[in-house]
Amino acid sequence: MATEGKSAQVKLVELALVFLIVLGGVLLVTREFVPSRRGEIVDRHGRTLARDRLSYHVNVHYSLISGRWAYRQAERHAMREHRRRWPELSRRERDRLAERYRPQYERVVRQFWEDLAMATGTPLAEIESHKNDVLLRVAQIRGSVIARRMQREREQYEMPVSSANVAQPIGEEVMGHPVVFDIDRDVRRSIEALIARAEGGEADLAAWQHVEVEPDARREYPNTSVTVAIDTSTFPTPLRQSEPVEVTVEGVDTHLLGRMRSIWREDRERRPFSRRGQDGEREVDLGGYLPGDMIGLSGIEEALEDQLRGLRGERIIHLDTLEQEPLDPVPGRDVQLTVDVMLQARIQALMDPELGLLTSQPWHGQRDESDERYGVDPDPRWVQVGDALNGAAVVLDVSTSEVLAAVSQPGYSRDQLENDASSIWDDRLNRPDRYRVTHSVYPPGSTVKPLVLAAAATEGAYDLDRTLECEGMLDPDNPNIMRCWIYRQAGGTHGPLLGDEAVARSCNIFFYKLGRTLGGPDLVRWYGRFGLGRNAAVGLSDEPGSLPRWHPDVSSRDPGFSRSEAIFMGIGQGRVAWTPLQAAASYAAMAKGMYHQPTFIRNGDELGLDRHQWPLDLDPQAVDMALRGLDMGANRRGVGTAVGITMLQGERIFNVPGVTVMAKSGTAQAPPTRYDSTGDGRPDAIGRLGSHAWCIALVKPEGADEPRYVVAVVLEHAGSGGSVAGPVVNQIVHALKEEGYL
Repeated sequence: MATEGKSAQVKLVELALVFLIVLGGVLLVTREFVPSRRGEIVDRHGRTLARDRLSYHVNVHYSLISGRWAYRQAERHAMREHRRRWPELSRRERDRLAERYRPQYERVVRQFWEDLAMATGTPLAEIESHKNDVLLRVAQIRGSVIARRMQREREQYEMPVSSANVAQPIGEEVMGHPVVFDIDRDVRRSIEALIARAEGGEADLAAWQHVEVEPDARREYPNTSVTVAIDTSTFPTPLRQSEPVEVTVEGVDTHLLGRMRSIWREDRERRPFSRRGQDGEREVDLGGYLPGDMIGLSGIEEALEDQLRGLRGERIIHLDTLEQEPLDPVPGRDVQLTVDVMLQARIQALMDPELGLLTSQPWHGQRDESDERYGVDPDPRWVQVGDALNGAAVVLDVSTSEVLAAVSQPGYSRDQLENDASSIWDDRLNRPDRYRVTHSVYPPGSTVKPLVLAAAATEGAYDLDRTLECEGMLDPDNPNIMRCWIYRQAGGTHGPLLGDEAVARSCNIFFYKLGRTLGGPDLVRWYGRFGLGRNAAVGLSDEPGSLPRWHPDVSSRDPGFSRSEAIFMGIGQGRVAWTPLQAAASYAAMAKGMYHQPTFIRNGDELGLDRHQWPLDLDPQAVDMALRGLDMGANRRGVGTAVGITMLQGERIFNVPGVTVMAKSGTAQAPPTRYDSTGDGRPDAIGRLGSHAWCIALVKPEGADEPRYVVAVVLEHAGSGGSVAGPVVNQIVHALKEEGYL
């Protein structure tokens, strides 16, 4: 369980902020503000992911904190003992008499603080620290209030005014302040028992009459750590174990939910607690921010801050009559996610490098030396056998575009954030803080080929009955560029291909030609219709990916999108890139013929969140051909590139009984990963070389008419899409079945 609480300064400001109404120099009214409850976050099945845990804090009247209470009690004692001549005594004589009785009341105060520490289990030194915070804060407020009073008096009477003339008590000096935090119900009851005894007349407990117990809330994340049993019997053969493996995953929700922080100045400026209205009167926003408030820093907590944040309550106290006007706080809105936290935890467990799927293996086909782009000498910046792999996985419901799971590897836990934060922020190469699902952008490689086929056929740039010839290279005069992978590996060709065969075999030449025929403007437009180049996630901030703008006339002053780039974009290379979430959403859009913006929020309509959607108007026969290509690619031996693991004697990648998987692998050439090795904010070092491994699959139970889920996996600089990312997708399909989705 992880919690994020508010500091002493937060409570001090939030519970003790007082607005004063002064008429004729007499304090009439104070207003105390009570915190609200932040909305809960639950998963799609109602499991609590984030909530404010109810606790309590102890308010002690300022007179006890400042020491003034002992003097006042001593003065009253002296007045009782000398009541007959008291009116005749001077101020100095009264003080001299009061000093006789002061030590006994100071002993009561010292005992009070010791008893408070004992009753709450709080070190006395910690309480003293909170007391000092209160004294400093009140002194600052008092100085500011007195300065404003003096200014007002000078302006009104046009004569010098001393501070003694306007030194009436301020609200913070006549109220309680929190000095002990986060106590439970049992401690609260023991404190209230002491208060009751004091009110019953026990002299030694008199100070307890000036104590209150107030409700408090701390943010906790009860499902951040989950233990999952993983059956490895369907893993690639070298990774199988005889018994299920228990994996405890930490930080299941950390990337997704985000975390809290104290507010910054810009937060207060965006939504101030009070401001002057057009009529010049001071207006209060009970949802506005005060110094020390907490606010969402990342993830859902940040993206839905306005919905999750509630409104403070307030209590107006009339000091002349002691009457109170209470206004209850309004809790924040609850948020239900589309994500299934148990499916999320299971996938995160599968992606633990200890199980081997996200560890570079000898059979992955990753080379351990640089290619022609970087030289021919072995280079340790290539992923080596035994290295942990970084990447992301997304599961999307095809019919609703709801995100069922979205895992980023590596991640970090809330305990790590609290106790070893430097291990997160200092790892600039692996970036465990980055939510790769929505914030990392990758070239898609061959995974775009089904989309390009459907778009080209819909536009009339390809006749579904026509074959295109794979000659191994697009330009015979330049045989070392724009080649097919089969020519590059073995000098072969695919020969004449229909569209579904081209998807299954992942023929580069076929799609070079489609890109060239479709043309730059239409290709960019269709990528945009599939969701690229725009923010996709509802409920989270995300990166829009990248698409070039079309410029018919390219010049040196306008380095726009040249027509020749369409050829490379036809195979998912060049200036086209997407996030894993966009990849999953584009496949869902193709399968159902409608782009529906993916969402993490199940009750988005209630929260006022808009989702964009539009029909793609794809040729149904073109979509059928693309889906056949995906089916052949995952299931037809000798044809599909996502059928088997070559270096394991063609062992099948997908092995979930009763389920049809239609998949496209991709090995996307990627620029080297550059990172900031010195911490100066400038990428100055190359961290990784090699191609990204992709696999995207549409999944349906056997006999179903339409795909039900899409699974997208990318592993950075990991090599072969089929051999590396394919087994991860396969295990995610097993996880869907294990959790009851198939």
